[in-house]
Amino acid sequence: MIVTDGATVIMADTPENQKEYPQPGSQTPGCGFPIMRMLELFALSPGAVLEVALGKYAGKFSHEVSLFRLIDTLIQKGNVFLADRAFAGGFEMTRMEMRGAHYVLRMHQKRKANFRTGIRYGNDDHAIRLERPGRPKWMSKEEYEQYPDFIIVREVRIRVQ
Repeated sequence: MIVTDGATVIMADTPENQKEYPQPGSQTPGCGFPIMRMLELFALSPGAVLEVALGKYAGKFSHEVSLFRLIDTLIQKGNVFLADRAFAGGFEMTRMEMRGAHYVLRMHQKRKANFRTGIRYGNDDHAIRLERPGRPKWMSKEEYEQYPDFIIVREVRIRVQ
């Protein structure tokens, strides 16, 4: 099982670090420290770090999912990918599907489950069709066309008391 998690690191306040990892805009210039965002892929059982992506704390392409796209090719056929809801986007799930990998993700907060629809396997367990999202501005038309029109996703509701 491959798991991901992100973290931030406060760095030494050097001109080199400030240039590469500028401090957040909320800090007064000269009164803060550079912050680096990092995303790790690691093997759950041994806890070994498999890959790391580094990036700026804020700004374009600084989100954990953007960093994930830099290293997600590590996840291949037969792997199980475990992550939080930030990674439950249509493109991320589809890339896993296209490689033959499995994924266990918490449902994205903008998506609502309706267990009366789709292919029903039981109470709180069904499969649904997720349509390909619209093309984001940052994605080329050629890359977008490589994604299928839809994927089938199994949704299971877990109740914790």
